[in-house]
Parts: sequence; structure tokens; C-alpha cells
Amino acid sequence: SNLTISTGTLTPAFSSSTTSYTDSVSNSVTSVTVTPTANQASSTITVNSSTVVSGSASGPIALNVGSNTVLTVVTAQNGVAQDTYTITVTRTDTPSVAMTAPANLATVSSTITLSASSSAVSPASIASVQFYLDGSPLGAPVTSTSSPNTYSYSWNTASSTNGTHTLYALATDNYSNTASSSPITVTVANQAVLLIPTSTLSFSAVHGSTATSSQSIVITNNGTAFTTLNWSASSTQTWLTFSKSSSSI
Repeated sequence: SNLTISTGTLTPAFSSSTTSYTDSVSNSVTSVTVTPTANQASSTITVNSSTVVSGSASGPIALNVGSNTVLTVVTAQNGVAQDTYTITVTRTDTPSVAMTAPANLATVSSTITLSASSSAVSPASIASVQFYLDGSPLGAPVTSTSSPNTYSYSWNTASSTNGTHTLYALATDNYSNTASSSPITVTVANQAVLLIPTSTLSFSAVHGSTATSSQSIVITNNGTAFTTLNWSASSTQTWLTFSKSSSSI
């Protein structure tokens, strides 16, 4: 009168007149049980040749990756009439994923495109690809492809410090199977830029001295050329001193 499985859902829904069913489960599911219920209490039931009491779960049935057949045989009291129900359980495989851009050991700057190639094994399909920067998620998971099997994300490298960083991609399919790409290493090298807003500095002479209302200020970057900002300000006037912060005088 009924047939259920411990993980997943039988397709189609059980009917005593339907004898063939399918079910697909995550790769993490290594076994299932089946619970058959007979119309007649006098019937005997076996699941993969092991006797099962009507209305009780079978023993664990080990699953290989791929297709697995589970046979439930219901035998009438006369020992002759039999009904055989077949469940084909597919234990899905893990997806594949690999970083395709940028190249390992590349030097990057400004905004670049991160790309990863990912595919799932039928009947699964890729649900998302998440890029990671130094072990932390970079933006939101990518759920659509930029080209067949390719998932892309636009990374503004200026949001990261100059230096070496690690990138990898994590693929997840619609059965919650996951796989990580091999990590790649990139060097972020954005040019250091000091923006100096135009403003007017007013000076007042102390008693007995004179000073013009404008003075020349020299702004110098003492850091490594192009990539490191360590600026200073100076003047020919000994009485004019500067208090430097990260971005202003």
C-alpha cells in the first residue's frame, strides 16, 4: 500500500500499479533505507533480498556514486503471486571547478575580471560559484554564466592592499555538492596617487615681522615609486610647519 525512501523523493509518487521509480541524492548520502508497507499482513517483503517487516525500514543500503538499484519484492501468502518494485537511486557526483583568469602569479591592478570554469555531473547542475579572496568571500555568489560553463566576477583590486593575495572559487550544485578550485596567487600593484585639493592658506605675521599671504609648499612621495604612498610636505619658510595625516595637512 506504500513505499517510501529515507532520503530524497520517489518519482513518480508511489502507486501500487507503478513498479519503477527514481530518486537522486547528494554525494554526501552514502546509504538509504526503504520502508515498504503491504496491503495484506500475510504478505512477505524483501528489500534487496533481505526480509523486511511491513511498515518497517530496511537495513541501510550502501550507495555507490552513480546509479544504484533497490528491489522491493512483495510475495502473497500463497508464495506465488509477486509484485516487484524497482527504485533507481542516483548518488550524485561532486562538481568540477577551476580558476581560468587571471593567470597564476599574475600582477593585477585597477578592476579585473575573475573567471572560473565549472560543470556538474548529470542529473545535477551548477547552482552558484563563489569567489574567495584570502579565504573570505569576494562579493556575492555568481549564479549565471558569462559564457558556457564560465562564471565571472568584476574585482576592483583597489579595494585590496598592494601585495600578494590568494584567490580560489567554490562551486555548489543543486544537490548541495561542493568543490573548490586550486588556489592561485596574484600580486596587486595599484599606482599610489596623492590628490591635493586647491585651497587658500592665510598667514598672519607676528609682531615685528612680515610675511606674504601665500607661500610655496612642496609635496613629495617618499614611498616606493608608483605603488606605495608615504608623502611629506615642506616649505622654504622655517616658521611654517606641517601636521601630516593620511590624506591632509
